[in-house]
Amino acid sequence: VENPDILKSLSQDGTFLVGFAAETNHVLDYAKKKLAAKGIDMIVANDVSQQAIGFSSEDNAVTIISQKGARSLPQA
Repeated sequence: VENPDILKSLSQDGTFLVGFAAETNHVLDYAKKKLAAKGIDMIVANDVSQQAIGFSSEDNAVTIISQKGARSLPQA
């Protein structure tokens, strides 16, 4: 049974939507594909394979991607 894609269904009503991509490899490629497939405005890509950032750390580093480009935010 396939789960409904809630984010994709919300993208059809004109609301500005931000998604999240927690990936372990090809982080930016997967995030860009998800941005296009879901029809959202922006996505925050997070490399969860790194020990110093992410789920098991108080710090994080992300890349914010939109149709206009990408901006990396350093570890903080």
